[in-house]
Amino acid sequence: MYPKYLQYRRVGEFKLIFKKIFMNTKLKNLNRYLIVVTTLVFMIGYWSCDTPKPCESKLLSGKVCNGVDTLHLKNDSITDGIKLLVRCNELILNTRVQNANEIRYYLKGLCFERKDSCPCSQFELWGNPSVEGIDVGVAVANAPKIDGVGLNEALMANILFSHELPTDANEKDTLISNSNLDINCLSENSPIIRVAIVDSGVDPNTNVSKNKLHTKGWHGYNLWDRCLESNYPLGLEYHLVRGVSEPMDSNGHGTAVNGVLVGASKPNFNMPLPLSFVNVDVMQGQNKTGNLYDALCGLYYALEQEPRVINISWGFRYLTEPLYMDMEAAIIKAFNDYFTDCNNRYPGGVIVVAGAGNDSIEINSFDKFYPACLARDHMNVVSVGSHKDSGVNDLSEFSNYADISSNYISLFAPGEMVITPYPKYLQATSSGVLPTGYARLSGTSFAAPYISRIVALIRVVHPYIDAGEVKIRLIEMTSPRTSILRPGIEYHKLEVSNVVSKICD
Repeated sequence: MYPKYLQYRRVGEFKLIFKKIFMNTKLKNLNRYLIVVTTLVFMIGYWSCDTPKPCESKLLSGKVCNGVDTLHLKNDSITDGIKLLVRCNELILNTRVQNANEIRYYLKGLCFERKDSCPCSQFELWGNPSVEGIDVGVAVANAPKIDGVGLNEALMANILFSHELPTDANEKDTLISNSNLDINCLSENSPIIRVAIVDSGVDPNTNVSKNKLHTKGWHGYNLWDRCLESNYPLGLEYHLVRGVSEPMDSNGHGTAVNGVLVGASKPNFNMPLPLSFVNVDVMQGQNKTGNLYDALCGLYYALEQEPRVINISWGFRYLTEPLYMDMEAAIIKAFNDYFTDCNNRYPGGVIVVAGAGNDSIEINSFDKFYPACLARDHMNVVSVGSHKDSGVNDLSEFSNYADISSNYISLFAPGEMVITPYPKYLQATSSGVLPTGYARLSGTSFAAPYISRIVALIRVVHPYIDAGEVKIRLIEMTSPRTSILRPGIEYHKLEVSNVVSKICD
Protein backbone atom coordinates (compact mmCIF):
# COMPACT_ATOMS: atom_id res chain seq x y z
CA MET A 1 0.00 0.00 0.00
CA TYR A 2 1.15 3.54 -0.77
CA PRO A 3 -0.59 6.98 -0.32
CA LYS A 4 -2.53 7.90 -3.46
CA TYR A 5 -1.73 11.58 -3.21
CA LEU A 6 1.99 10.79 -3.30
CA GLN A 7 1.48 8.41 -6.19
CA TYR A 8 -0.36 11.15 -8.14
CA ARG A 9 2.35 13.70 -7.41
CA ARG A 10 5.13 11.41 -8.54
CA VAL A 11 3.32 10.27 -11.67
CA GLY A 12 2.66 13.92 -12.49
CA GLU A 13 6.32 14.81 -12.00
CA PHE A 14 7.36 11.93 -14.22
CA LYS A 15 4.97 13.03 -17.04
CA LEU A 16 6.13 16.65 -16.81
CA ILE A 17 9.82 15.81 -17.03
CA PHE A 18 9.22 13.29 -19.81
CA LYS A 19 7.25 15.92 -21.82
CA LYS A 20 9.92 18.61 -21.46
CA ILE A 21 12.59 16.26 -22.73
CA PHE A 22 10.74 15.29 -25.89
CA MET A 23 9.49 18.82 -26.61
CA ASN A 24 13.02 20.18 -26.62
CA THR A 25 13.80 19.97 -30.34
CA LYS A 26 17.20 21.61 -29.85
CA LEU A 27 18.63 18.43 -28.48
CA LYS A 28 20.23 16.02 -30.81
CA ASN A 29 18.55 12.65 -31.19
CA LEU A 30 21.34 10.69 -29.48
CA ASN A 31 21.53 13.03 -26.53
CA ARG A 32 17.76 12.97 -26.32
CA TYR A 33 17.66 9.20 -26.01
CA LEU A 34 20.49 9.15 -23.45
CA ILE A 35 18.70 11.69 -21.34
CA VAL A 36 15.45 9.73 -21.60
CA VAL A 37 17.10 6.50 -20.40
CA THR A 38 18.95 8.30 -17.58
CA THR A 39 15.79 10.03 -16.50
CA LEU A 40 13.82 6.78 -16.50
CA VAL A 41 16.42 5.11 -14.29
CA PHE A 42 16.49 8.12 -11.97
CA MET A 43 12.73 8.34 -11.69
CA ILE A 44 12.31 4.60 -11.04
CA GLY A 45 14.93 4.85 -8.28
CA TYR A 46 13.36 8.02 -6.93
CA TRP A 47 9.91 6.47 -6.97
CA SER A 48 11.00 3.29 -5.13
CA CYS A 49 13.89 4.39 -2.91
CA ASP A 50 11.73 5.31 0.05
CA THR A 51 8.93 2.85 -0.65
CA PRO A 52 8.83 0.41 2.30
CA LYS A 53 9.91 -3.13 1.32
CA PRO A 54 7.79 -6.01 2.67
CA CYS A 55 10.42 -7.19 5.19
CA GLU A 56 11.25 -3.64 6.29
CA SER A 57 7.70 -2.47 6.86
CA LYS A 58 6.85 -4.81 9.75
CA LEU A 59 5.34 -2.83 12.60
CA LEU A 60 7.56 -2.62 15.65
CA SER A 61 4.66 -3.26 17.97
CA GLY A 62 3.01 -6.19 19.63
CA LYS A 63 5.07 -8.92 21.31
CA VAL A 64 8.70 -7.94 21.86
CA CYS A 65 11.32 -10.66 21.47
CA ASN A 66 13.80 -10.71 24.34
CA GLY A 67 15.80 -13.73 23.23
CA VAL A 68 13.59 -16.50 24.62
CA ASP A 69 10.11 -17.56 23.57
CA THR A 70 7.77 -20.36 24.65
CA LEU A 71 5.92 -23.03 22.71
CA HIS A 72 3.05 -24.57 24.67
CA LEU A 73 2.81 -28.27 23.81
CA LYS A 74 -0.47 -29.93 24.82
CA ASN A 75 -1.70 -33.50 24.91
CA ASP A 76 -4.92 -35.13 26.12
CA SER A 77 -2.92 -37.36 28.46
CA ILE A 78 -1.29 -34.41 30.25
CA THR A 79 -3.66 -31.77 31.60
CA ASP A 80 -1.43 -28.69 31.50
CA GLY A 81 0.97 -29.77 28.77
CA ILE A 82 4.55 -28.51 28.86
CA LYS A 83 6.26 -25.26 27.97
CA LEU A 84 9.12 -25.67 25.53
CA LEU A 85 11.64 -22.82 25.61
CA VAL A 86 13.06 -21.75 22.24
CA ARG A 87 15.39 -19.06 20.94
CA CYS A 88 13.15 -16.26 19.77
CA ASN A 89 12.70 -15.97 15.98
CA GLU A 90 15.22 -18.72 15.18
CA LEU A 91 14.72 -21.82 13.04
CA ILE A 92 17.10 -24.66 12.16
CA LEU A 93 17.10 -25.95 8.59
CA ASN A 94 18.30 -29.47 7.88
CA THR A 95 19.67 -29.20 4.35
CA ARG A 96 19.83 -33.00 3.99
CA VAL A 97 16.15 -33.01 2.96
CA GLN A 98 15.15 -33.07 -0.71
CA ASN A 99 13.37 -29.72 -0.77
CA ALA A 100 15.98 -27.63 1.09
CA ASN A 101 16.04 -24.91 -1.59
CA GLU A 102 12.25 -24.66 -1.53
CA ILE A 103 12.38 -24.23 2.25
CA ARG A 104 15.02 -21.49 1.91
CA TYR A 105 12.77 -19.62 -0.51
CA TYR A 106 9.85 -20.05 1.91
CA LEU A 107 11.90 -18.67 4.82
CA LYS A 108 13.01 -15.65 2.81
CA GLY A 109 9.36 -14.98 2.04
CA LEU A 110 8.74 -14.82 5.79
CA CYS A 111 11.61 -12.33 6.14
CA PHE A 112 14.00 -14.85 7.70
CA GLU A 113 17.71 -14.51 6.98
CA ARG A 114 20.43 -17.14 7.20
CA LYS A 115 22.52 -16.32 10.27
CA ASP A 116 24.94 -19.23 10.25
CA SER A 117 25.86 -22.47 8.57
CA CYS A 118 27.48 -25.22 10.63
CA PRO A 119 30.69 -26.27 8.84
CA CYS A 120 30.67 -29.72 10.45
CA SER A 121 27.16 -30.73 9.41
CA GLN A 122 24.16 -30.03 7.21
CA PHE A 123 22.43 -27.53 9.50
CA GLU A 124 21.74 -23.85 8.90
CA LEU A 125 20.49 -21.30 11.44
CA TRP A 126 17.84 -18.85 10.21
CA GLY A 127 16.56 -15.85 12.12
CA ASN A 128 13.98 -13.12 11.68
CA PRO A 129 15.46 -9.70 12.62
CA SER A 130 12.11 -8.26 13.72
CA VAL A 131 11.74 -7.24 17.36
CA GLU A 132 8.35 -8.94 17.30
CA GLY A 133 8.00 -12.48 18.57
CA ILE A 134 7.54 -14.66 15.48
CA ASP A 135 5.43 -17.80 15.93
CA VAL A 136 8.10 -20.27 14.87
CA GLY A 137 5.74 -23.18 15.53
CA VAL A 138 3.32 -21.94 12.88
CA ALA A 139 6.22 -21.21 10.52
CA VAL A 140 7.33 -24.83 10.81
CA ALA A 141 3.81 -26.22 10.42
CA ASN A 142 3.13 -24.19 7.25
CA ALA A 143 6.43 -24.96 5.54
CA PRO A 144 6.19 -26.73 2.16
CA LYS A 145 6.22 -30.52 2.24
CA ILE A 146 8.16 -32.75 -0.12
CA ASP A 147 5.92 -33.03 -3.20
CA GLY A 148 3.18 -31.40 -1.14
CA VAL A 149 2.50 -34.43 1.07
CA GLY A 150 3.65 -35.98 4.34
CA LEU A 151 5.52 -34.26 7.14
CA ASN A 152 8.12 -31.54 6.74
CA GLU A 153 11.36 -32.96 8.17
CA ALA A 154 13.39 -29.86 7.35
CA LEU A 155 12.59 -27.24 10.00
CA MET A 156 12.67 -27.07 13.78
CA ALA A 157 12.69 -24.32 16.37
CA ASN A 158 16.00 -23.63 18.10
CA ILE A 159 15.05 -25.38 21.35
CA LEU A 160 16.69 -24.45 24.65
CA PHE A 161 17.72 -26.94 27.33
CA SER A 162 19.47 -26.61 30.68
CA HIS A 163 21.36 -28.62 33.31
CA GLU A 164 20.25 -29.18 36.86
CA LEU A 165 22.00 -27.24 39.61
CA PRO A 166 24.49 -29.08 41.82
CA THR A 167 23.27 -30.51 45.13
CA ASP A 168 26.41 -29.29 46.91
CA ALA A 169 28.95 -27.33 44.90
CA ASN A 170 31.63 -27.61 47.59
CA GLU A 171 31.78 -31.18 48.89
CA LYS A 172 33.77 -31.27 52.13
CA ASP A 173 34.68 -34.95 51.98
CA THR A 174 37.45 -34.93 49.38
CA LEU A 175 38.54 -38.52 49.98
CA ILE A 176 37.58 -40.50 46.88
CA SER A 177 37.91 -44.22 47.56
CA ASN A 178 36.39 -47.16 45.70
CA SER A 179 38.72 -49.85 47.05
CA ASN A 180 36.07 -52.54 46.90
CA LEU A 181 36.11 -52.19 43.12
CA ASP A 182 39.88 -52.05 42.72
CA ILE A 183 40.20 -54.27 39.63
CA ASN A 184 42.73 -54.12 36.80
CA CYS A 185 42.78 -56.46 33.82
CA LEU A 186 44.60 -54.23 31.34
CA SER A 187 48.05 -54.54 29.81
CA GLU A 188 50.63 -52.11 28.49
CA ASN A 189 49.42 -52.87 24.97
CA SER A 190 45.79 -51.96 25.63
CA PRO A 191 44.51 -49.45 23.05
CA ILE A 192 43.78 -45.84 24.01
CA ILE A 193 40.08 -45.11 23.69
CA ARG A 194 39.11 -41.62 22.63
CA VAL A 195 35.98 -40.30 24.36
CA ALA A 196 34.09 -37.18 23.27
CA ILE A 197 32.10 -35.20 25.85
CA VAL A 198 29.74 -32.66 24.28
CA ASP A 199 28.85 -30.51 27.26
CA SER A 200 30.06 -27.28 28.95
CA GLY A 201 33.82 -27.77 28.58
CA VAL A 202 36.23 -28.82 31.33
CA ASP A 203 38.44 -27.32 34.03
CA PRO A 204 41.58 -26.37 32.02
CA ASN A 205 43.95 -26.11 35.00
CA THR A 206 46.85 -28.56 34.72
CA ASN A 207 47.80 -28.26 38.41
CA VAL A 208 46.83 -31.51 40.18
CA SER A 209 46.12 -29.70 43.45
CA LYS A 210 43.68 -27.35 41.69
CA ASN A 211 42.16 -29.78 39.20
CA LYS A 212 41.15 -33.13 40.70
CA LEU A 213 40.69 -34.76 37.29
CA HIS A 214 44.45 -35.23 37.09
CA THR A 215 44.48 -37.49 40.15
CA LYS A 216 43.35 -40.26 37.79
CA GLY A 217 45.64 -39.39 34.91
CA TRP A 218 43.12 -37.37 32.90
CA HIS A 219 44.47 -35.88 29.67
CA GLY A 220 42.93 -34.28 26.63
CA TYR A 221 43.32 -35.22 23.01
CA ASN A 222 44.97 -32.71 20.70
CA LEU A 223 42.15 -31.98 18.26
CA TRP A 224 42.81 -31.84 14.55
CA ASP A 225 40.43 -28.91 14.07
CA ARG A 226 38.79 -30.94 11.35
CA CYS A 227 35.75 -29.62 9.49
CA LEU A 228 36.15 -26.08 10.82
CA GLU A 229 36.48 -22.94 8.76
CA SER A 230 38.53 -19.87 9.65
CA ASN A 231 35.46 -18.27 11.24
CA TYR A 232 33.91 -20.30 14.02
CA PRO A 233 30.13 -20.82 13.88
CA LEU A 234 28.03 -18.04 15.36
CA GLY A 235 27.28 -18.65 19.02
CA LEU A 236 29.05 -22.02 19.19
CA GLU A 237 31.49 -21.95 22.08
CA TYR A 238 34.04 -24.48 20.93
CA HIS A 239 37.10 -23.01 22.72
CA LEU A 240 39.06 -25.58 20.76
CA VAL A 241 41.70 -27.79 22.28
CA ARG A 242 45.23 -26.99 21.13
CA GLY A 243 48.06 -28.72 22.99
CA VAL A 244 47.26 -28.53 26.70
CA SER A 245 44.57 -25.90 26.26
CA GLU A 246 40.99 -27.01 26.95
CA PRO A 247 37.55 -25.43 26.49
CA MET A 248 37.06 -23.69 29.83
CA ASP A 249 34.08 -24.92 31.83
CA SER A 250 31.90 -21.95 32.76
CA ASN A 251 29.38 -23.80 34.94
CA GLY A 252 31.03 -26.98 36.28
CA HIS A 253 28.78 -29.54 34.63
CA GLY A 254 31.27 -30.70 32.00
CA THR A 255 34.07 -31.06 34.56
CA ALA A 256 31.82 -33.21 36.77
CA VAL A 257 30.96 -35.45 33.80
CA ASN A 258 34.68 -35.77 32.98
CA GLY A 259 35.30 -36.72 36.61
CA VAL A 260 32.93 -39.69 36.45
CA LEU A 261 34.30 -40.83 33.11
CA VAL A 262 37.94 -40.73 34.20
CA GLY A 263 37.16 -42.59 37.43
CA ALA A 264 37.78 -39.71 39.86
CA SER A 265 34.27 -39.92 41.32
CA LYS A 266 32.46 -41.96 43.96
CA PRO A 267 30.90 -44.46 43.42
CA ASN A 268 33.11 -45.78 40.64
CA PHE A 269 35.71 -48.43 39.88
CA ASN A 270 39.42 -47.70 40.15
CA MET A 271 40.81 -49.28 37.01
CA PRO A 272 43.15 -46.80 35.25
CA LEU A 273 41.62 -46.90 31.77
CA PRO A 274 43.73 -45.59 28.85
CA LEU A 275 41.42 -42.75 27.81
CA SER A 276 41.89 -39.46 26.01
CA PHE A 277 39.18 -36.81 26.05
CA VAL A 278 37.67 -34.55 23.40
CA ASN A 279 35.69 -31.79 25.11
CA VAL A 280 33.31 -29.65 23.07
CA ASP A 281 31.58 -26.74 24.82
CA VAL A 282 28.03 -26.07 23.61
CA MET A 283 26.66 -24.32 26.71
CA GLN A 284 26.15 -20.61 27.29
CA GLY A 285 27.82 -19.26 30.44
CA GLN A 286 27.09 -20.04 34.06
CA ASN A 287 23.34 -20.46 33.57
CA LYS A 288 23.90 -23.98 32.19
CA THR A 289 21.78 -23.30 29.10
CA GLY A 290 22.34 -24.66 25.62
CA ASN A 291 20.41 -24.60 22.38
CA LEU A 292 19.68 -27.26 19.77
CA TYR A 293 21.62 -25.64 16.91
CA ASP A 294 24.85 -25.34 18.89
CA ALA A 295 24.36 -28.88 20.22
CA LEU A 296 23.94 -30.40 16.75
CA CYS A 297 26.99 -28.54 15.45
CA GLY A 298 28.98 -29.64 18.49
CA LEU A 299 27.95 -33.27 18.08
CA TYR A 300 29.12 -33.35 14.48
CA TYR A 301 32.34 -31.57 15.38
CA ALA A 302 32.98 -34.23 18.05
CA LEU A 303 32.31 -37.00 15.52
CA GLU A 304 34.92 -35.53 13.17
CA GLN A 305 37.58 -36.14 15.84
CA GLU A 306 36.96 -39.91 15.47
CA PRO A 307 36.07 -40.93 19.03
CA ARG A 308 34.91 -44.43 19.97
CA VAL A 309 32.45 -43.20 22.60
CA ILE A 310 30.37 -39.98 22.73
CA ASN A 311 28.72 -38.83 25.98
CA ILE A 312 25.57 -36.66 25.94
CA SER A 313 24.49 -35.52 29.42
CA TRP A 314 21.77 -33.15 28.27
CA GLY A 315 18.48 -33.16 26.38
CA PHE A 316 14.94 -31.83 26.41
CA ARG A 317 11.44 -33.07 27.08
CA TYR A 318 9.04 -33.05 24.14
CA LEU A 319 5.32 -33.73 24.11
CA THR A 320 3.83 -35.12 20.88
CA GLU A 321 0.84 -33.16 19.58
CA PRO A 322 -0.69 -32.66 16.09
CA LEU A 323 0.15 -28.95 15.79
CA TYR A 324 3.89 -29.62 16.06
CA MET A 325 4.13 -33.00 14.35
CA ASP A 326 6.32 -31.54 11.59
CA MET A 327 8.82 -30.14 14.09
CA GLU A 328 9.06 -33.42 15.97
CA ALA A 329 9.63 -35.22 12.66
CA ALA A 330 12.52 -32.83 11.95
CA ILE A 331 14.00 -33.38 15.43
CA ILE A 332 13.79 -37.15 14.99
CA LYS A 333 15.40 -36.98 11.55
CA ALA A 334 18.24 -34.77 12.80
CA PHE A 335 19.21 -37.17 15.60
CA ASN A 336 18.48 -40.33 13.59
CA ASP A 337 20.83 -39.08 10.88
CA TYR A 338 23.49 -38.35 13.48
CA PHE A 339 23.25 -41.72 15.21
CA THR A 340 23.38 -43.46 11.83
CA ASP A 341 26.44 -41.42 10.85
CA CYS A 342 28.07 -42.45 14.15
CA ASN A 343 27.36 -46.12 13.49
CA ASN A 344 28.73 -45.93 9.94
CA ARG A 345 31.74 -43.76 10.71
CA TYR A 346 34.22 -46.63 10.57
CA PRO A 347 34.21 -50.40 11.31
CA GLY A 348 32.80 -50.98 14.77
CA GLY A 349 30.95 -47.68 14.86
CA VAL A 350 30.73 -45.02 17.55
CA ILE A 351 28.67 -45.68 20.68
CA VAL A 352 26.58 -42.77 21.95
CA VAL A 353 25.58 -42.74 25.63
CA ALA A 354 22.80 -40.29 26.59
CA GLY A 355 21.20 -39.30 29.90
CA ALA A 356 17.47 -40.06 30.08
CA GLY A 357 16.52 -36.79 31.84
CA ASN A 358 15.40 -35.62 35.28
CA ASP A 359 11.69 -34.82 34.83
CA SER A 360 10.39 -37.74 36.95
CA ILE A 361 8.18 -38.83 34.05
CA GLU A 362 7.49 -42.10 32.28
CA ILE A 363 8.92 -41.98 28.77
CA ASN A 364 6.37 -43.29 26.28
CA SER A 365 5.06 -42.73 22.76
CA PHE A 366 3.74 -39.22 23.45
CA ASP A 367 5.94 -37.94 26.32
CA LYS A 368 9.60 -38.17 25.35
CA PHE A 369 13.07 -36.98 26.24
CA TYR A 370 15.31 -36.30 23.24
CA PRO A 371 17.77 -37.50 22.15
CA ALA A 372 17.97 -40.36 24.70
CA CYS A 373 14.56 -41.85 23.84
CA LEU A 374 15.81 -42.71 20.33
CA ALA A 375 17.95 -45.47 21.85
CA ARG A 376 15.05 -47.81 21.11
CA ASP A 377 15.72 -47.34 17.37
CA HIS A 378 19.55 -47.52 17.33
CA MET A 379 21.78 -50.35 18.48
CA ASN A 380 24.71 -47.95 18.94
CA VAL A 381 22.79 -45.66 21.33
CA VAL A 382 22.46 -46.37 25.07
CA SER A 383 20.04 -44.29 27.16
CA VAL A 384 20.69 -44.16 30.90
CA GLY A 385 18.45 -43.49 33.87
CA SER A 386 19.53 -43.11 37.50
CA HIS A 387 19.13 -45.50 40.43
CA LYS A 388 20.02 -45.18 44.09
CA ASP A 389 23.44 -46.63 44.87
CA SER A 390 22.69 -47.27 48.53
CA GLY A 391 19.77 -47.53 50.90
CA VAL A 392 16.47 -48.25 49.15
CA ASN A 393 17.15 -50.44 46.15
CA ASP A 394 15.13 -48.53 43.57
CA LEU A 395 15.05 -45.80 40.93
CA SER A 396 16.01 -42.22 41.78
CA GLU A 397 12.94 -40.07 42.33
CA PHE A 398 14.14 -37.41 39.86
CA SER A 399 14.99 -39.84 37.06
CA ASN A 400 12.81 -40.34 34.01
CA TYR A 401 11.84 -43.97 33.68
CA ALA A 402 10.34 -46.49 31.26
CA ASP A 403 9.46 -50.14 31.34
CA ILE A 404 11.93 -52.69 29.98
CA SER A 405 9.52 -53.63 27.20
CA SER A 406 9.53 -50.13 25.66
CA ASN A 407 13.32 -49.89 25.17
CA TYR A 408 13.16 -46.10 25.62
CA ILE A 409 15.67 -46.37 28.49
CA SER A 410 18.33 -49.02 28.05
CA LEU A 411 19.46 -49.34 31.68
CA PHE A 412 19.91 -47.55 35.01
CA ALA A 413 23.21 -46.67 36.72
CA PRO A 414 24.27 -44.79 39.88
CA GLY A 415 23.48 -41.09 39.46
CA GLU A 416 22.43 -39.96 42.93
CA MET A 417 24.64 -38.04 45.37
CA VAL A 418 27.76 -38.60 43.26
CA ILE A 419 30.98 -37.04 44.57
CA THR A 420 32.94 -35.84 41.56
CA PRO A 421 35.52 -33.18 40.59
CA TYR A 422 34.23 -29.62 40.23
CA PRO A 423 36.16 -26.46 39.21
CA LYS A 424 37.59 -24.67 42.24
CA TYR A 425 37.17 -21.31 40.50
CA LEU A 426 33.37 -21.84 40.60
CA GLN A 427 33.15 -22.80 44.27
CA ALA A 428 32.15 -20.19 46.85
CA THR A 429 34.42 -19.23 49.76
CA SER A 430 32.10 -16.76 51.54
CA SER A 431 31.23 -19.19 54.34
CA GLY A 432 34.87 -19.68 55.24
CA VAL A 433 35.03 -23.11 53.60
CA LEU A 434 37.88 -23.23 51.13
CA PRO A 435 37.20 -24.69 47.67
CA THR A 436 37.83 -28.43 47.62
CA GLY A 437 37.61 -29.19 43.92
CA TYR A 438 34.79 -31.70 44.54
CA ALA A 439 31.00 -31.45 44.53
CA ARG A 440 28.12 -33.79 45.41
CA LEU A 441 25.77 -33.95 42.44
CA SER A 442 22.70 -35.88 41.31
CA GLY A 443 21.15 -36.50 37.92
CA THR A 444 21.12 -38.78 34.90
CA SER A 445 23.87 -36.45 33.67
CA PHE A 446 26.23 -38.40 35.96
CA ALA A 447 24.70 -41.84 35.43
CA ALA A 448 25.44 -41.51 31.69
CA PRO A 449 29.25 -41.04 32.01
CA TYR A 450 29.27 -43.99 34.41
CA ILE A 451 28.00 -46.12 31.52
CA SER A 452 30.34 -44.36 29.07
CA ARG A 453 33.21 -45.48 31.30
CA ILE A 454 31.94 -49.08 31.26
CA VAL A 455 31.58 -48.88 27.45
CA ALA A 456 35.15 -47.58 27.18
CA LEU A 457 36.34 -50.53 29.28
CA ILE A 458 34.57 -52.97 26.97
CA ARG A 459 36.20 -51.31 23.96
CA VAL A 460 39.63 -51.49 25.60
CA VAL A 461 39.30 -55.19 26.43
CA HIS A 462 37.37 -56.13 23.27
CA PRO A 463 38.44 -53.56 20.65
CA TYR A 464 37.04 -55.42 17.63
CA ILE A 465 33.39 -55.90 18.54
CA ASP A 466 30.94 -53.44 17.04
CA ALA A 467 28.74 -50.92 18.84
CA GLY A 468 25.60 -53.04 18.67
CA GLU A 469 27.36 -55.97 20.32
CA VAL A 470 28.65 -53.67 23.07
CA LYS A 471 25.07 -52.60 23.84
CA ILE A 472 23.86 -56.20 23.91
CA ARG A 473 26.64 -57.21 26.32
CA LEU A 474 25.87 -54.24 28.56
CA ILE A 475 22.21 -55.14 28.90
CA GLU A 476 22.99 -58.83 29.40
CA MET A 477 25.16 -57.90 32.39
CA THR A 478 22.34 -55.98 34.14
CA SER A 479 19.89 -57.33 36.70
CA PRO A 480 16.13 -57.02 36.00
CA ARG A 481 14.33 -55.29 38.86
CA THR A 482 10.77 -54.21 39.66
CA SER A 483 10.40 -50.67 40.99
CA ILE A 484 8.63 -49.93 44.27
CA LEU A 485 8.64 -46.19 43.62
CA ARG A 486 7.12 -46.67 40.14
CA PRO A 487 4.68 -49.58 40.52
CA GLY A 488 4.54 -51.92 37.55
CA ILE A 489 7.79 -50.65 36.05
CA GLU A 490 10.54 -53.19 35.37
CA TYR A 491 14.04 -51.91 34.61
CA HIS A 492 17.61 -53.02 33.92
CA LYS A 493 19.89 -52.18 36.86
CA LEU A 494 23.65 -52.12 36.38
CA GLU A 495 25.64 -53.77 39.20
CA VAL A 496 29.07 -52.26 38.56
CA SER A 497 31.14 -54.79 40.52
CA ASN A 498 29.58 -57.66 38.56
CA VAL A 499 29.94 -55.88 35.22
CA VAL A 500 33.63 -55.05 35.65
CA SER A 501 34.51 -58.59 36.72
CA LYS A 502 32.54 -60.08 33.83
CA ILE A 503 34.25 -57.81 31.29
CA CYS A 504 37.68 -58.71 32.63
CA ASP A 505 36.83 -62.43 32.67
